[in-house]
Amino acid sequence: MSIETSDKIMLLVMSQTSISSSESPKTSKRVRPLVSLPPIASGNGATPASRLIPTLPLEICTYILESADLVTLASAARANSTFQIVAESVLYRNAAFCGVYNAISCSRSLLLAGREHRLTALRRFRAFAVYHPFRHPDLVPSIKSVLDAAPSLIDLELELWGSVPILLDKPIRLQRLFAVHDFDHHMLDFLAKVPLLKTLSIVESPRFSVLDSSIVPALESIEGTRAVVELFVPHRPVRKVKVLGDSNQEMVDTLLDALAKSTVHLEYLSLSVSYKSADLLATVAQRFPFLRTIEVQSVEPSYWTPMAPSYTPRFEDELIGVLSLFKCLERIKLANVDIKWDDHLERQEFCDRFHSTLHIIEAGDVIWTRTGEYGSCWVSRKSLGPA
Repeated sequence: MSIETSDKIMLLVMSQTSISSSESPKTSKRVRPLVSLPPIASGNGATPASRLIPTLPLEICTYILESADLVTLASAARANSTFQIVAESVLYRNAAFCGVYNAISCSRSLLLAGREHRLTALRRFRAFAVYHPFRHPDLVPSIKSVLDAAPSLIDLELELWGSVPILLDKPIRLQRLFAVHDFDHHMLDFLAKVPLLKTLSIVESPRFSVLDSSIVPALESIEGTRAVVELFVPHRPVRKVKVLGDSNQEMVDTLLDALAKSTVHLEYLSLSVSYKSADLLATVAQRFPFLRTIEVQSVEPSYWTPMAPSYTPRFEDELIGVLSLFKCLERIKLANVDIKWDDHLERQEFCDRFHSTLHIIEAGDVIWTRTGEYGSCWVSRKSLGPA
């Protein structure tokens, strides 16, 4: 039987089925064929199999294409108009580029007329480029147009070295920002347009010492220099803090005073110090009892393992006593440290001194994990390297 004859028989069967379905009162009115057959080819030419495309729901197509690689997505986008919308919605969900011309090209492709689904799908936007305002005048306006037009953008990373500030026309729904810019009044104007921001990372130090509490009022996580942290934490619901740069004891005291002004309990703290860490941990345990994770890096390893006489307490024993002060701590990391606990943590009398919430202790290249029935013992292992 020829292909043309088989196609005619299939069309006849489908037409009879649709007629019988319309005559039956119990059949639903919304009857759709599973396959859309193309027009019958004229003459003896066969219909190409690539034209027999299933009319699947968009949700199923999206679910399938979300697991595809970039090459498959690019091929699917060229299949037909429906697959183009679905595939490009996945492709443009995370837009990342490196270089000025790539940035301009990507921004223009997002702003093409008739391709609004690209901007609608955009969730994360990352740009890295070395910028010169006279040689590349279109870069900043292109990125600004994308930020103003993307309704679902929530994650932004901008590393535009030498760039002029990006001034937004209206507030956007951004929730995370990583920026490498001069922290001046232009950056404040930008932050004033992102009231829903929850995570902020700023590498540069601020050029001012006062910040209005109406700027980023929903901030929950901050990463930056000590001056940045002290500026953004007070009067905001900050739970996670990562301090860049080293701090001495006087600097840490001022920092802890600022952290205590958060409107919620601090749960994560990471910093680098240049004095005896046992004193730091004792102070932190008293001022932030609800801390769940603490990471401390010592820039002077000798402070961690002092060459003390035999009659003075070893630093390892002192540290065990300090950790027992934390009531909610789940994980502690001591970087650049050489602690020799030997089998201390495998003995019941040492294990009982820790609170039941503490499960992971990282010191140098060794990681201790609580295990056993009711967390009754600790097991050590070597770490694979720095995280």
